[in-house]
Amino acid sequence: MTNPTDTIRQPDTYNIELIAITGLGCRDTITKNLAVFPQPQAAWTLTPTEGCYPLLVNFQQHSTAFTNVFLTFRPGSSQSNPSFPLDFTYFSGIDDAQYFPQMIIDYEGKCFDTIQQEILVYSTPEASFVTDWDSICGGGNAISVQSSATDNKGIVSYFYDFGDPISGPLNTSIDANASHVYADPGSYTITHIVTDEDGCSDTASKVIYIFPNPVADIGQDTLKGCYQLPVNFFSAANPDNGTSWMWDFGDNRTASDSVVQNIYNSADTFEVRLIV
Repeated sequence: MTNPTDTIRQPDTYNIELIAITGLGCRDTITKNLAVFPQPQAAWTLTPTEGCYPLLVNFQQHSTAFTNVFLTFRPGSSQSNPSFPLDFTYFSGIDDAQYFPQMIIDYEGKCFDTIQQEILVYSTPEASFVTDWDSICGGGNAISVQSSATDNKGIVSYFYDFGDPISGPLNTSIDANASHVYADPGSYTITHIVTDEDGCSDTASKVIYIFPNPVADIGQDTLKGCYQLPVNFFSAANPDNGTSWMWDFGDNRTASDSVVQNIYNSADTFEVRLIV
């Protein structure tokens, strides 16, 4: 046969021999080596293939008959011959984002196979809220919170934790705008969680402060005496003696320190007042 054909089904190196014979019985022989490479089969598992931003995707390699791998996660991000399993994080903006990671494998640069998978990343709402005050004095104060969260697909649920577990079921709210009464002074962390229609959520928090009301108290070295009487006063306020003081000595004189002296130049009864 002058031009024979054959199908070789197994990868290997084959010796192909051609013998030519003339009508007079003369012959010649030539031998060539034929290398048949295996056909790579690209296969992988990506988990998960959709979810909320940021989406961490795990890549598992299941390919066969290959010597090299070129993996593209997204435009501008790729690796050659990476080690599996591996993780890659996908992001989105204000809108959902699609990615198409691709893996190309080859055997000795001769035979190739390619696989591609779609990744869908849902945008995530942005949680935020405002309060009508950040700090206040005294317990028994109510605070109002108003959600300012944003999401381009619509927020379907709101949640507040007012950081006040002693208040029991009143410590939480599922309204977008809510209020809470704090019975005691202290610092409290308000946590706000919003969720959109894709089940994606975001959290924001804020610390508020409720300071104890000071209790003003006056100390003095004397309560009576003769004309041109010097009296030394000092603040005995609680807690911590206060941070600012305003004295009214009842004789049209004032002062603004914690320890003060006033000289009374007329005979009378005076009412001393201290504001801390």
